[in-house]
Amino acid sequence: MANLRANKIVGIGSTDAGTTFDGPISINSQGYMYFPSGETSNRGGTRGLVFGGFSPTGIDNIDFINTQNGGQAIAFGNLSVASGYGGGMGSHTRGVITPQLQASPETTLNTIEFVTVATTSNTTDFGDMVTTDYGRASGSNDIRGIISGGASNTNAMEFITIATTGNGYDFGDLTQGRREPQSTASRTRLVTAAGYAAPNTSTRYNIIDYVTIATSGNAADFGDLTTTLWKPSAFADSTRGIFSGGNTPTFLNNIEFITIASTGNATDFGDLLNTSGRGAGCSDHTRGITFIGTNPANNNIIEVVTIQTTGNSKDFGDRTFTGASHGALSNGHGGIS
Repeated sequence: MANLRANKIVGIGSTDAGTTFDGPISINSQGYMYFPSGETSNRGGTRGLVFGGFSPTGIDNIDFINTQNGGQAIAFGNLSVASGYGGGMGSHTRGVITPQLQASPETTLNTIEFVTVATTSNTTDFGDMVTTDYGRASGSNDIRGIISGGASNTNAMEFITIATTGNGYDFGDLTQGRREPQSTASRTRLVTAAGYAAPNTSTRYNIIDYVTIATSGNAADFGDLTTTLWKPSAFADSTRGIFSGGNTPTFLNNIEFITIASTGNATDFGDLLNTSGRGAGCSDHTRGITFIGTNPANNNIIEVVTIQTTGNSKDFGDRTFTGASHGALSNGHGGIS
């Protein structure tokens, strides 16, 4: 029996058309290809969404991009209200948008919304979080999304099941309560980094926490970022997590990375083309996208890196709207691919 490694094999059956596989593949005596025990197909998508924010008024726009093809973003739909400081989580099919700060009248929301990633539309109600807050971190695998921290300096972590509309549930606690941390994830592990002790931005954190996504419980120490900061952009493939930009309170162009499966401190990756404060990020199984925030003016710039290759970012294109404090998600990130 042959045991091959295929970089890309495209499914040709009616249910597998367009599906790609990445990993060791076996061929049996009848000539059929299959994955050995423990291996899976790579069904991650290539659509990224960016939404909301302030510029300086509230934004209700949702844009989408193809993460593999540089170019201009395209309008997708609208949030239920103009708002910012929210987060995003994605499965293969669904994008979930976590609570935000409504612009007018200024109101802290606990509502969760969702879209079907492949279908342009406005958001639909998903449920409510336990905690009413904004400036929270969010990340997911294909099944479960986790939301943590917030503007009230809470250390609370909550979770949802992405495929099932409903309210959030208690998951556990971060090691340190803080505002505007950021999360990213592999299939099994979620990491949450950075943040500050509101309202005093001089108390900033370079803490990295982690949890096992499938198992509720308190976060454990993972390591440290190279800089104390808040609200970097974050994204991952299946093994490497990346944090880009952020506030100190000056705007940074740093990019640093971690190996999600191995606790330890972050390592320098390269630099963004532009500084970015309160931006957002998403990814597919090879590319990471930074939606630039304030630098110091609000803007609509999009930049890209190849996740497994250290180096500086490159220009990707532009969003249809200008602003900062936006959120992002994709259907092909490290929790999926």
